Amino acid sequence: MEVQLKRVTNNPVNVKILQKIIHQTFINTYQKDTAKSELQTYLDREYNVSQIQKQLDDPNCQFYVCIVDRQVASYMKLNLGNKQTEAFPTASVEVEKLYIYPEFKRLGLGTKFLKKAERVAKQAEAKMLWIGVWEENEKAIKFYRKLGFKYLKTHEFRLGSEIQRDLILAKRIQ
Repeated sequence: MEVQLKRVTNNPVNVKILQKIIHQTFINTYQKDTAKSELQTYLDREYNVSQIQKQLDDPNCQFYVCIVDRQVASYMKLNLGNKQTEAFPTASVEVEKLYIYPEFKRLGLGTKFLKKAERVAKQAEAKMLWIGVWEENEKAIKFYRKLGFKYLKTHEFRLGSEIQRDLILAKRIQ
């Protein structure tokens, strides 16, 4: 199995690939608990082509994809500096998104992404890496805790007209 982790750059092909995986993995993750119209409204607003291009052009937003045997299997979005969705008194880096297609789960891709996130955080001289996880995503919470993330607080996440609660999990960067 050949696995490659690549930073996504802003060009039309990459934007379409990124938009496809963002939309598909998000819908796959939340479709059981959230109306499809709510999901589509959120994705159309937050992850349309223009928004993705804008984020790719911002040095404080970094997208990565993981390619397994020449197939895009997962993606991660990191936010640095003022692009983070929460402010902390400590220098930090946010893992805003980390999604994996179901058929590629349990291959260690999430761990590879988080190791990359830690390297980015160290380069940015951050003291903390954090992620917001939907409180009902028990598998993800268990995974992050296994990797040393600890509960910090909660925050609200608006998904269309619905308000959901995320747990903020953080890990100290050494």
